[in-house]
Amino acid sequence: MNENLAIKHVGRTFAYWLTFIFILVPICSVASTITIDQEQSYTNYSSVLLGGLVRDSTGEIFFQDIAQTFTVGVSGNIVSVDFALQRNSNAISILTLSIREISQDGLPIGYSLGSSTISTSIIPRFNHNNFTSFDFSSTPIFASAGTTLALTMEYSGVEPDFLIGRGGQNHYGRGQAWNNLDDRGWSVPHIDGDFGFRTYVETSTVPVPAALWLLISGVLGLAGVAKHKKA
Repeated sequence: MNENLAIKHVGRTFAYWLTFIFILVPICSVASTITIDQEQSYTNYSSVLLGGLVRDSTGEIFFQDIAQTFTVGVSGNIVSVDFALQRNSNAISILTLSIREISQDGLPIGYSLGSSTISTSIIPRFNHNNFTSFDFSSTPIFASAGTTLALTMEYSGVEPDFLIGRGGQNHYGRGQAWNNLDDRGWSVPHIDGDFGFRTYVETSTVPVPAALWLLISGVLGLAGVAKHKKA
């Protein structure tokens, strides 16, 4: 009889602990870490104007778009992107950075996974030591390690006057800078290397709650007590 009571006691205690765990686990927040995943430093600002007008060697003026491809190193949510930008005038416009898939031949023209928009007023003027941040945290973009994506720039409003930080001879090994003059097609610039950028990825881990270890030790302890009473 005492043995049966002991077993029932162990069963009830186990049920109480299990209920406690089901209540506690949802409360235990998932630990997350935001780190720089991909990065290209810059040594100078290119004379190539972002989203603006450029002249070729003959003096002809072109409209230019730019892009930078990169390869994801760590699977997780892309929550922010920094781009090395410098504002040359007080003209204010809206600048949009999009993260896109790439085409089969590697061009930055695939499906847009998401975008972030800023006012150009926050871009530093004549400052060679800053990145400008584009926030994606409200709609993070999940990307798997090894996936190649593209960062593309667009503007609306007054034509902006920008320079872009570029790496010079320090090339980014997992992607490529691109430009597109007057919608003539994307090509690889022949000067100044890749654009300066950083991507930030949030990764999540689910820690084993301390209560789970308490549950295990408690059940083992109760089992020992029941065995002792049986003996």
